[in-house]
Amino acid sequence: MRTHRACRWLWVGAELRDSQNALIAPLVPAQVADQLGTYTLSFPGDTSGWPLGTLRTDIRISDLNGTIKQTNTVTIAVVDRVTQ
Repeated sequence: MRTHRACRWLWVGAELRDSQNALIAPLVPAQVADQLGTYTLSFPGDTSGWPLGTLRTDIRISDLNGTIKQTNTVTIAVVDRVTQ
């Protein structure tokens, strides 16, 4: 996702990966209004093909000078549906 706002960050991205580092899905990060440095992550597609288990993600941010920063890794537990 490329942003062209009047800010020092040029690019923000996130990917969901499994324990073997295989890409499961690209995620869409969005900055939370009035909360500098806070992002939400979303996936607009179908998640039914995601593997069950623990997946991980972080947010990668590049500034106008090419400096890259990454957030701490977040784990996401993917479980089978509960209600049948």
